[in-house]
Amino acid sequence: MVKRSLTDAAVKRLKPPAKGQIDTFDEGYPGLALRLSYGGGKTFVYFYKIGGRLRRMSLGRYPSTTLAEAREAWRRARQDAQRGIDPSTARKQETGATDFPRVLEELIKRDQSENRTKDAIKRLIEKDAMPAWKHRQVGDLDRRDVLDVIDAVVDRGSPVTARRLHAHLHRFFRWCVGRGIIGANPMADLPKPGSETKRERVVTDHELKAIWTASASLGWPFGSAIQLLILTGARRQEIAGLRWPEIADSVI
Repeated sequence: MVKRSLTDAAVKRLKPPAKGQIDTFDEGYPGLALRLSYGGGKTFVYFYKIGGRLRRMSLGRYPSTTLAEAREAWRRARQDAQRGIDPSTARKQETGATDFPRVLEELIKRDQSENRTKDAIKRLIEKDAMPAWKHRQVGDLDRRDVLDVIDAVVDRGSPVTARRLHAHLHRFFRWCVGRGIIGANPMADLPKPGSETKRERVVTDHELKAIWTASASLGWPFGSAIQLLILTGARRQEIAGLRWPEIADSVI
């Protein structure tokens, strides 16, 4: 833990760590810290205890939030904490939701509105992450929580889906950092699961047409499965393991 008297010049001058993140606490302001992330982000955070449990809330990103503004936000938050009121809950009522389900809705609305695959992205995250996180605050989710969700997808034999989920969740948390919902991305430097198999060649358009035609003559179920593989680019075991509700939801 680093502690020093912060000034505007010091906040501007502080360099990010080579990896991970580091908290520099503002001497004279208990619990107030400037969190420096390896990517260059600087976020003012407040550490406090409610019910004996240590919690953290973001007060804003620098330079959009100045040191003076962060200290003022710290005063209000500390007053709430001293009265036994969770300042994160009080702030949520003022600034918007911070729970995972509603923040996900905000992401789809504000970041993915022009993405034609936004519905598929939402379905993927809701299928694999929502059951575990539907009652969680985004700020409480850590690296272990993310790994538990992604590992569960890998363990059921869907490594490609796990890699896609990794990419979408990484974007989700990066967006949350940019919105000031959390101070740092818990997936920073988190490797994707498995590895991509490099192909020496790809099927030509002429070959693809021939395969499609042959699949049509083959019929249900194997011919249809091959055509679905062509349309989705999924792995064989993923298509073989599909259930009708998954297909029906996609059609809807």
